[in-house]
Amino acid sequence: MCEKIEQLVRQTRLIDLFIYTERGLMTLKNAAIAAELTPEEFKNQMLMSGYTIPQRAGKAGTATK
Repeated sequence: MCEKIEQLVRQTRLIDLFIYTERGLMTLKNAAIAAELTPEEFKNQMLMSGYTIPQRAGKAGTATK
């Protein structure tokens, strides 16, 4: 049971990091570090989960197109 809770907590944390990255609040590199993944692994998981990678971040950390 404890293992399932740990998996749920990890998945929830990943979702939070995906949202922060998609909104430009966190860089992909920093989110990957927080998730204990390589940037490429994080990017792949993010895309497979249906989130988008912002093209670049503005000075205030918000995504710009």
